[in-house]
Amino acid sequence: MRKIFTLFALLCALVLTAKAEIINGTCSDTTNVDWSYNTDTKTLSFMLKGTNSQRWFIPDYGPLNQPWHDFIKDIEFLEFPENLSGIGIYAFCGATSIKDVVLPQSITNINQYSFYECHSIHTFVLGPNVTTIAQHAFNGCYSLTNLVVPESVKEVKYRAFYMVPNVAGDSAYIDGAGARSVNGIVEDPMVYDPQDKTRLRACSAVAKGYVRVQKGVKTINDDAFFSCLDITTVELPNSVETVGKYTFDECKAMETLIIGNGLKNTGMYAFSIAGLKTVVCMAVTPPALGGNAFYDTKTKNAILYVPDESVNAYKEADQWEDFGTIKPLSEMPAGIVIGEGIDNISTATPANKIIRDGVVLIERNGRTYTTSGQEIK
Repeated sequence: MRKIFTLFALLCALVLTAKAEIINGTCSDTTNVDWSYNTDTKTLSFMLKGTNSQRWFIPDYGPLNQPWHDFIKDIEFLEFPENLSGIGIYAFCGATSIKDVVLPQSITNINQYSFYECHSIHTFVLGPNVTTIAQHAFNGCYSLTNLVVPESVKEVKYRAFYMVPNVAGDSAYIDGAGARSVNGIVEDPMVYDPQDKTRLRACSAVAKGYVRVQKGVKTINDDAFFSCLDITTVELPNSVETVGKYTFDECKAMETLIIGNGLKNTGMYAFSIAGLKTVVCMAVTPPALGGNAFYDTKTKNAILYVPDESVNAYKEADQWEDFGTIKPLSEMPAGIVIGEGIDNISTATPANKIIRDGVVLIERNGRTYTTSGQEIK
């Protein structure tokens, strides 16, 4: 009899052990939202409290201090109440088991890093009132294949969908790490400032081969060409005055960079291109470079072509001096084509190099240019 009782007690203990545990908490002392986690269904649910709708939001956290961080990797489902207005920074960062997410209609914005590295999300449906998707919001969600973006979205910020290879076409656009159209509010393959197109915000990661930035652009934004893996050559027109930081980082296939004569300065790591072999810089005065501008570039093995009269200046300029070979433009091989972005020089007809009064000039289509690309009338 005693053995039977002991066995019964053990069975009861096992049943109790297997019973789902409900963990409850509040999001913070400053917001009217509580949460609960069901260890059986692996569902994290949110509940509204009080009557102050201005405080019905999931607040900002750090990447490791969400109230549910102890079981962040176990969460598979999220339940949101209607009238929840926002999801805070790092709210679900690292929730690597979440599968599908449907947001309520009340959500208006997706904050930065909110779903960062949620590797298992396959489908994500944004509510019809979302206007902004913040930077890095879906960075690392590499299993995401079905993204429903409403027409209400007006802005998708820097690297919002970085490392999301399956989202394509008009479904979303990657800003900074490449760009694609969403509801017609951006262009493909390049995204320019919507007002006057003098600022290039991003270049599509699907761009390949020879990429020429349009004339008139004055500024290339930070990370604009980041991770454009299939670009081999980039040509910046004379109008470009500033190149941002990390602009060409991770452009692993890029071998040639052609810079117009208007460049004045760059940000840090601007030309950090591991495979870069040839740089043509038409600027007479060496542009000021940000820190580690050619960080990954094997400059000792690369060739830099500059205006004939500026060779010595580049050999003495900060970071430009690191190039193992600095040659005048007059010695540039015919295989390097300077295209339409360098003033009015056309690619249709080969250029001829001439010397006039001891100065090297370029003739093309009946016109004469200096080696910096300026037409001589």
